Amino acid sequence: MASQFHDPHLLASWGFTHVAYSAVETTATYSWLPATSRPVFSAPAEAWRASMAAGLQLQLEDAEAAGLRPLCQMDMFVLPSGLFAEHADQLTDPSTGLISLSRSFTRTVISGMLGEVFDRFPLLAGLVIRVGELSLLDYPYHNVNPLPPTLPPP
Repeated sequence: MASQFHDPHLLASWGFTHVAYSAVETTATYSWLPATSRPVFSAPAEAWRASMAAGLQLQLEDAEAAGLRPLCQMDMFVLPSGLFAEHADQLTDPSTGLISLSRSFTRTVISGMLGEVFDRFPLLAGLVIRVGELSLLDYPYHNVNPLPPTLPPP
């Protein structure tokens, strides 16, 4: 959605020092994972991922040109649907079915993804980590925690 509030030059003229963008977590390729663990992106999914990465790069460059330090909002835990489908048992807590940082593979995936993001986007000054509700309408090839098991009535 076009908005003057997305213009880093306008924000800089108002005295802002940083600007935040989104969807950095959707730009990762996971190419650093072993081939047997790596998500396989369909041609449309790869084109979408590459487009997101290219668009983010342009935003970061525009922010730097305006004299702002660019940040990215990152939703935890947004992962490629294929990675989640293939490795849910290694990513989730068996008792809750939710993605858990107590799982070794989850820590490997998240730390590797963060490393890839900062290697790919050296202009990125930092992340704003979000945990909570998320609409996946903007992430057609990604998924999050499955819904928790049905809870008994209060």
